[in-house]
Amino acid sequence: MLKKVNLITIVIFAVLLSGCDKQKAQQQADMNPNYHNLPVDLQNDLISQVEDQAENTDPVDDDSSTIPDDSADDTTSEEEQVVSTDGASETGSANAAIFREATEALGESSEAGPGGGSVACAWMVNKVLKRSVGITVDGNATLNMNEDFRSMVAAGKAEAIPVADAKPGDVIISPTEYRNGKKNTGHVGIVGQGGTILSNGGRTQPNGGKDYKWRDKFNMASWKGYYQSKKGLDMNVYRIIS
Repeated sequence: MLKKVNLITIVIFAVLLSGCDKQKAQQQADMNPNYHNLPVDLQNDLISQVEDQAENTDPVDDDSSTIPDDSADDTTSEEEQVVSTDGASETGSANAAIFREATEALGESSEAGPGGGSVACAWMVNKVLKRSVGITVDGNATLNMNEDFRSMVAAGKAEAIPVADAKPGDVIISPTEYRNGKKNTGHVGIVGQGGTILSNGGRTQPNGGKDYKWRDKFNMASWKGYYQSKKGLDMNVYRIIS
């Protein structure tokens, strides 16, 4: 009985090292002379068990609070910095200026912002707005920013836009909510070309830390899926009037 258990352990270990792939599992088994001492049906059963274990293993979830992590290169070439303002120009000079500044800011660090960049989404949006149209929206928090935009709409300084009509240079906010004493963290960004959304986000580094920068990790569909469908937050789009 002990010998049988040891053989099973050897086979499972060899298959796991091979990537839990059936073809590789068989190759690893061929390299182990003890494997072929087992009945054929037990050999196949062991391979199937290892494959099932691999398929049912949950991936590591690296949640940086709001932004899904990735490993894309942040480097922007000079050619990529030539920005098309199609769509933004249709909505006025403010949108075109905001969109251009938001695009040119891609890759800019937010580590000087709140939380070392970890909660700097509103802070980064305000930096873009200040440099592009000379204004900042009240507060470095999405809840305060959303309330300020509502006041700007009432004063005729901004428009509330249906999500389906969002254009490059519009500001999109899913404001943080507090429910039963618990914080449900939101996010804010600026609409880019082709429905992309530019915003602050973190990326895991080899040392396990986070690198926070202005990135283009979202589009309208993924934002809606995460902040509206999963977290139950509102989606508000605002357009600053030039």
